[in-house]
Amino acid sequence: MLTGRGIFITVIFEYGKLVVNFAIRFDNLIVYGQKRQCPELTVRRRTNTTRQETYTGCYFCKRRCIGIAPAFSAYLLNQTHTGAWSTTEKNTMNKFFGLTSLGLAAFALTFTACSDDDDDTPNGGGNGQPSVDEVFTQGLPASIDGATFTTNDKGQVTKITDGSDVVTFEYGKFSRATEFNALMKMRSTEYPEDSCDVYMQLNGNGYVTYALQVYFEDSEEDTWKFEYNGDGQLTRLQRSEGGDEFKITYANGDIAKVIQDEEDGDHREYTFAYTNNEFKSTVANKGNIMLFDDFFQIDMDEMGIVYFAGMLGKSTKNLPMGYSEKSTEGGSDYTYSETYHWTFNANNLPTKFWEGDYDYDAVSFTWK
Repeated sequence: MLTGRGIFITVIFEYGKLVVNFAIRFDNLIVYGQKRQCPELTVRRRTNTTRQETYTGCYFCKRRCIGIAPAFSAYLLNQTHTGAWSTTEKNTMNKFFGLTSLGLAAFALTFTACSDDDDDTPNGGGNGQPSVDEVFTQGLPASIDGATFTTNDKGQVTKITDGSDVVTFEYGKFSRATEFNALMKMRSTEYPEDSCDVYMQLNGNGYVTYALQVYFEDSEEDTWKFEYNGDGQLTRLQRSEGGDEFKITYANGDIAKVIQDEEDGDHREYTFAYTNNEFKSTVANKGNIMLFDDFFQIDMDEMGIVYFAGMLGKSTKNLPMGYSEKSTEGGSDYTYSETYHWTFNANNLPTKFWEGDYDYDAVSFTWK
């Protein structure tokens, strides 16, 4: 184990699954974790001997698979680090991890060492036509972290562009083993092996109820199932990848709790707050923003971007201001809490979101 600053990484193949263990020590801060299942990474952070944090996603880039981490570790081993990342460090991090925004980093999450043989048959759907006007009452953001949106004359998103990464949406009838209403094509020129097609079945409101994700590299498939309440808000997510299930409960139009159960028996409960020391009154979600992974710890990965095409239900009434977590992992119980921060423009639309003490990984929003 480490006695000073640096990083330790071991790579192990366990029953055909790539398992990456790592530990990083910066002064009195130790970050350590294990890539237990593709593409998710659980990271635990503690100060001295006190458990402080658990969340899913890479500590450095939140949602990026650390398959390339050995190259990054060579950089870290020769560096010292205290506090927030400097611009140089962030640029180096981005170079190795190809960090992108708006959940488009999900391209990198299509690392499919773990496969699933779940039945691809959906539970049924409808013929609803999605429209962003029904979800974004103030209109779509002009950009999110530089990602921009293109719509057609029906108010449907047809393309989302973020640098070299492009996501396109097609609407109509698409047949595989069953019939689908929409098709999302995710393409990356920088990481072409991460490209995939996602076939989606929609309900009468135009929301996805079932999705079949087909990876280009090896033709493996993952499935997603979604449920909604009478207000059109997401209440349940089931993923074939890892066997994760998320149950979402609401109070007065806001997500009150998210319960995550994993195939390996790990259990997490997140309770969300809508006020904090900085915002003592609730702040209306005027822009109808929903970043499921960042706001509500729901591992949407590639599917998170579908919300901005108007196909994952409606937003919360107010913006979240933090959460508390109680989790059981490997038979041990943990607790953790986090505070959210926001900035707004003159129209009270969000311009920046981040969590914790540093804003180096903040998400930015611009509006038309």
